[in-house]
Formats: sequence, structure tokens, C-alpha cells
Amino acid sequence: YIDPVFKPEFAEKVEWSQPDYFNVLAYLHDNPFTPAVLSSLEKSGANTLAIIEKLPERFKTAFTKPMTQVKTYAIDNTHAMKQAAYVISDDIARTIEALTYGIPVIFHPLDIEDKLFAKQLEQLGAGIVLHDNMNIGFLSGELFQLFHATGERYRQAAKDFANRYRDISFTEQVKAIVKRIESCI
Repeated sequence: YIDPVFKPEFAEKVEWSQPDYFNVLAYLHDNPFTPAVLSSLEKSGANTLAIIEKLPERFKTAFTKPMTQVKTYAIDNTHAMKQAAYVISDDIARTIEALTYGIPVIFHPLDIEDKLFAKQLEQLGAGIVLHDNMNIGFLSGELFQLFHATGERYRQAAKDFANRYRDISFTEQVKAIVKRIESCI
């Protein structure tokens, strides 16, 4: 079990500040790389909706910019993802969720499990992996290139993934896993 699965009627439906713009939904944890990611997204020209749960208010204010909204709580993912061109995440569950919507992912692995998943994501071709040693200038250039030049191959791979798994209910899979674990206890 990864974290609570919010039903849309219980989570806030957040509106994009510019709905017809190039939207990037960012699910991040508060870590040393987060400011570089948000700064690079801003420099790339993306309209960003960043979800950084448990982020202190002083940092939320610092990260909020004209093209960047920052929320410190879970939102209605279904609503937000319908208008996202990309999802950037450091969370495997959010990454898989984006792929099931056919949205390419920019993934930032935080631990060894994430790094193994990152290799699979790169092999799938539906996203890119960010590494901690990337500086803001390099990262901004990579994101701009991804968003405006090379992005179509990632979008197509993400759509192919979504089509391949469209009939699988991940909520039901999580319930089955929990039930199986409980039966072993």
C-alpha cells in the first residue's frame, strides 16, 4: 500500500492558472533537489502545478511564481492530469498513474527502488530520468528540449503504455495486494 487513494469527490479540484498553456503537473517531496527542479520548470516556460505535501509555508511562498502554483496537500489527480502535458515526479505511484493517463513522465529517483524503476521507465521510452548532479542550467535546457523538440516520442510511448494497460484497475490491484498481505498475517 503506497498512500491513500483519494476519490475525486473528496479531493480539491485545482484549476490550472492558464488552462490552455503548456501544463506540467509536479509531484515532489521536499528535498534538496526540489528548488532546482521548480526553477528549471519556470525557466522552461511551463505552467506548473506543484504538489509538495508537508512543505513549510515559508518555502511554499518562495516557490510560488507567476507560472508556478504550489499546493501542500493532495488534489484531485484525475482532474489535473486531464490537462497536463507532462508529469514530473519523485514518486513511483504518481509516475505509474501518469503513464496510465498516457502522459509522459520526468522522474527523479530518490532511493535504490526508484533507481531500478527509473531504468525501466527509460527502457519504456515514456519519460526521462533526472539525476541529482544536474545543474539548473543543464536541467532547464533538457526540459526545454524535451517540451518543445523531442517530446513527441515520449508522448507516443506513454500513450502506447496507457492503451496497453487501460483495462487494468490499479485500485483493485492495491486492494488485492492488501488483502493478500492481511491473509498472511
